[in-house]
Amino acid sequence: MTQAEDHRTADKRRLDEMIEIYESAVQSVRQLIARIDAGDEEVPKKLGAQISTLFDLYVRIRKGQDDFNEKFGKADADITDIARIRDEIGRKLDRIRERG
Repeated sequence: MTQAEDHRTADKRRLDEMIEIYESAVQSVRQLIARIDAGDEEVPKKLGAQISTLFDLYVRIRKGQDDFNEKFGKADADITDIARIRDEIGRKLDRIRERG
């Protein structure tokens, strides 16, 4: 294995770790949404912090992907669509507000 391949492998591993953390954060947000649906009124406060953390992770992953792609070519990592998640959370919060 060449030194360039070693660097690519190490960078890909770091990117994969970031994606794993991001996916874990997405799962946490989904669990909070489920609790909202179940009527837990404390969750919206927690959800705001989780969304902020999730967005920060997303930005870091996208930056990592861009850096990886620039250095080694297109990464084969797949990132969940943050806009879809944000819309899903927004709809859930709207339903909570409607309940009063």
